[in-house]
Amino acid sequence: MFGKHKEVVFKKLKALLNPLGISRYYTDDWGTY
Repeated sequence: MFGKHKEVVFKKLKALLNPLGISRYYTDDWGTY
């Protein structure tokens, strides 16, 4: 788990994954992330 399921945490996670070319995120209906 990276952090609480909040938009700000998702943005941080997205920034970390972006250099790896990951552009799709499956959240299984957990809100923002």
